[in-house]
Amino acid sequence: MRHHRVRYLALLGLLIFGRGEAAIVNVDLPTLIDQSVGHPNRFAVDVPFRASAQSTGTWATAGSNQVWRYSVQIPTAVSMSFFADSVHLPASATLTMTAGPTVYTYRPLDIRRGTLWSRVARGDRLDFELTVAAADRARVRFEIASLQAGYRSLDRGGGNNPHYDQLRRTARASVASTCVENYECDADAANQGPGRATVALIIGNIGQCTGTLLNDVPVDGTPYVLTARHCENDTLGGGAPHSAANLSVYWDATTACGQVLGTIYDPGISVQTGATSVVEQQDAWLIQLDDSPIVSDAYFAGWNATGLTFSGGYTIHHAESNSKQYTAWFGPALQLTVPGAQLENIGYTSNFLGVVNQLGSIAPGASGSGLFDDNGLLRGSLSLGVVQVGSGIQGQCPASQPMAPTANNIAAEFTDFGSVFTSTADTTSTTNSLTLQTVLDPQRTGVLSLTGNAGAGTISIAASSTAPAVGSSVTLTWSAPAASACTAAGGVAGDGWAGALAPGGSRSVSESTQSDATYSINCVVGTQHLTAQLQLNWGNASPTVGLFVIHNTQWIGGSVAVMWSGNTANCTLSGPGVQLTGQSASGSYTVSESVAGSYLFTVSCGVGSQTAQAQGTAIFIAPMVTLTALSPRLAGEPFTINYQAYADNCVPSGGGSDPTWTANDIVGGDSVVWLNERSPGTFTYTLTCTSGTSTAQGSVTVTVENGPPSVTLTSLAGSSVPFGNPINLSWSSNVDDCIESEPTPNPSNQWDHGVSAEGTQVIQEPVAGMHTYVMTCGAGFSFGTAQAQVTVNVTPSTTGVSLSSSASQVSPGQSFTLTWSSTNAFGCTGSGAGSGNQWDETAPTSGALTFSESAAGTYTFVMTCGAGSQNGMAQTIVTVGNPSSSGGSGATGGTAVAASHGGGALALPDLIGLAGYFVMHHRRRRRLVGRRPHPDG
Repeated sequence: MRHHRVRYLALLGLLIFGRGEAAIVNVDLPTLIDQSVGHPNRFAVDVPFRASAQSTGTWATAGSNQVWRYSVQIPTAVSMSFFADSVHLPASATLTMTAGPTVYTYRPLDIRRGTLWSRVARGDRLDFELTVAAADRARVRFEIASLQAGYRSLDRGGGNNPHYDQLRRTARASVASTCVENYECDADAANQGPGRATVALIIGNIGQCTGTLLNDVPVDGTPYVLTARHCENDTLGGGAPHSAANLSVYWDATTACGQVLGTIYDPGISVQTGATSVVEQQDAWLIQLDDSPIVSDAYFAGWNATGLTFSGGYTIHHAESNSKQYTAWFGPALQLTVPGAQLENIGYTSNFLGVVNQLGSIAPGASGSGLFDDNGLLRGSLSLGVVQVGSGIQGQCPASQPMAPTANNIAAEFTDFGSVFTSTADTTSTTNSLTLQTVLDPQRTGVLSLTGNAGAGTISIAASSTAPAVGSSVTLTWSAPAASACTAAGGVAGDGWAGALAPGGSRSVSESTQSDATYSINCVVGTQHLTAQLQLNWGNASPTVGLFVIHNTQWIGGSVAVMWSGNTANCTLSGPGVQLTGQSASGSYTVSESVAGSYLFTVSCGVGSQTAQAQGTAIFIAPMVTLTALSPRLAGEPFTINYQAYADNCVPSGGGSDPTWTANDIVGGDSVVWLNERSPGTFTYTLTCTSGTSTAQGSVTVTVENGPPSVTLTSLAGSSVPFGNPINLSWSSNVDDCIESEPTPNPSNQWDHGVSAEGTQVIQEPVAGMHTYVMTCGAGFSFGTAQAQVTVNVTPSTTGVSLSSSASQVSPGQSFTLTWSSTNAFGCTGSGAGSGNQWDETAPTSGALTFSESAAGTYTFVMTCGAGSQNGMAQTIVTVGNPSSSGGSGATGGTAVAASHGGGALALPDLIGLAGYFVMHHRRRRRLVGRRPHPDG
């Protein structure tokens, strides 16, 4: 049985407050970066965030148009992008996204499957402006589902997020940039084709890889791109083939020889989005782009699947999101077969080609790039590589006198194209019945070597509206200048879209029923068959409505805006003290309450069985201001003050010599202010907030001291614990950027992580004996260190759990608090409660959670806590109904259930969830066997 050390860390959460048409999203980026930095291909983190043209921002009239404006910012992000999951833009609509001096424009044709992935832009702020004809405003649908905050610079030598830079310093990283080779300095007639076939791939706007556009035996121009399977989610073995739909392809990103290497994010780079997974086999991932290449110089690379040995060769790639780079390999490629158990236990045997570089290097972002032989034929795709000192750092530079590849000196490992070409041996694949051969050679001609083919030009199709009304007329316009013949496909019978088409032109179509119809144009260009398509949403197949509570938490006496937006009228808004009927498809209502509590609102739109419903909650609390900060802090080192104040405005006062505190323009909500006091002393920071006639004040005192970094590390469980019991470690430091370590790490160790300056961690040791834990905190070359020793004995003990509720009976929508604690446990899980309730989640070994149930009934809440094979359980019951019979809101105790022994162990892997610092991954391995390889990218 495999044992896990378990760690639970609650993020600060998404903290949003707005001012006019702007929104600041304060999220715990350092913790998210800690989770992400162990994945070398990633340069950003995903931040769930909701905003829409229906409920946020401002609308204004500009002549015959309506203009929506909205801004959003994530402080300390070095780049920003967004994903919108519900988008319909009428033909008259234009959406612009401005980041600094750069403006990006999106139109209806940029929408794919009703979604939109934006370009990645420099800076920490995005400004949106959506312009649409006034008559079309009601047909606009634009809902942002998430933002992506970058922490790694988009420019060589540019600024990173400060926490990411600190990780690099803590890891004592050094950038080996002298061996980066610009592809344009080595481009020639022999490699220009593979160069034009090489593309940069961005997955979900947080990860970056490289791919190769491949030719197929029919030479029909089907846009197949080969990359690495671990690019799906930056994990060996993949597991997210659906991520192809969230993929963007960047074409022709090059920099002239002799100039500073540019990046794929330069605004002039051509980008297309959308793909589907076709074949997964070992670490090879073949995808098919939704459309033909949008650039006229695209090259479909040839390949060699014979498996015959070769020497030399080269790779063209987009390491670290930069323009094309070049790596030349030395000697005969080494064939390697590695069982899955030796590669993160991925479940399949890998066939690699090991190579040694003699010019240039690889680095994160090169994953999936092609290994070409000297004939320009693809022989493999990059899977693993030696990274110099962790994520984001350039790879191994060539030796002055390179040696032929051996198991001891290889710099990179490519999945062998010849070995996977006909294979179905990988049972973890979701496409196991398909092979690269059956896709690239559908007629089974037996071809094992195929030359490349130059692209045949571009093809496009556009519509005057992507969301037309049923019965209206839409004009489809297409262009295929080099085509000899084109044919219309798709649509609905009788709509006017059928038969032969000229290489360019336009045609009107109309549909009589509600549907999502796909219109395609298939053209013959030379020996190739090119396809372009688009989808139109005719009418609305079913009623939909959303309800949004803007700034849903307020002080009593303040106001909250309840807004709804849907696609059908006859709406009813109901809630405490309100019953609005016969409302239009969108509207708003202002709520103000004088009594603290949670207030549930429901909107229902439509007629009869064709209705849609949505709910939202407004929360009113007593005036209060809360400030928290760690103390003491070291002079000259940054620290944070966290505040919570649901007020209209706040005035900061006090503090030390750093003017940042009093210079902040603070409005209500939750946020973080970064400070740096360079002189010692004791400083009190105060925040005075007002909302209407209510005023509240909060303060926090921080001691700033001179001296070296100091650290304390304590075992709260004592120096000796029974086997299977948790070890609760607590630490604090006067500086941030702490790293956990052990002198002799255990293979299943989850203690080696980067952590904040203060916290606790619960772990379980899989073996008995003496264990030493070390905590090191500091920046640059000034560190403080502490250690704790714990002996794990062989005798287990019982796990105990208690659970209670602040009220045994409440009204629907009224909040109550569940409080739990445990002994001899290292993780807990809540169960029971209503559908979708956040109680049904993993939890720490003690804590409290406040929420409400909207429907009447009797609810049994259960908390299960575990330690090894030991489980303890407790439960409490809350009745949601008429409060008049509740007998007040007194707390009710929970019922403890005897611990279980054997079976039923807690689902501990769900609690782990935090990636380690990249210092764990930079140790160069002498042999492939027995080492923990890292996806190169």
